[in-house]
Amino acid sequence: MSTASVDPIQGMMGRTFGIVLAFGLATIALGVILMVFTEQSVAFFAVMVGIYLIISGIFLIVASFSSDTGGTGIRVMSAIAGLFSVLLGVVAFRGISQAVAILALLIGVGWVVRGIAELIEGIANPGMPARGWVIFIGALSLVAGIVVLSWPAITLNALVWVTGLWLVLLGVVEVIGSFQLRSLSKTL
Repeated sequence: MSTASVDPIQGMMGRTFGIVLAFGLATIALGVILMVFTEQSVAFFAVMVGIYLIISGIFLIVASFSSDTGGTGIRVMSAIAGLFSVLLGVVAFRGISQAVAILALLIGVGWVVRGIAELIEGIANPGMPARGWVIFIGALSLVAGIVVLSWPAITLNALVWVTGLWLVLLGVVEVIGSFQLRSLSKTL
């Protein structure tokens, strides 16, 4: 390889080092913020879920009236789901405690439904690959959903804290990777 073809690669890798390093440091910072300001982070995410519920609900309602695909039953269910979504979003804005309760409800119910579905799938298909893991994950999701529904405030705080810890660890890996990238760019 000629020197002329290597220099642009080294330059690109050198510039990429800074981007990867900055991203890693930002990831660490976000993780620390989540871990230090756990309750505020839960409130922020709860408000974001409220906004999401309102926007997605409006889209579902509009789609139920404007779509020409699917039968009447599906369009009616879409409209009902949209109305329910908008209603939950509006309730979320009545106060942070309502928003947090809705966030916990959505996470808990989602995990319970997923857990039941995976348990049924694993139990009903004796020849399925990794059947034991599917049943295990299904049971774990079901239990986690029940825990979230039983103790929403504690579990949401724990989830945010664990997410913060995960982001810190991910950021450290990204920072280490950036220095490895810089080192590699110097050896080309």
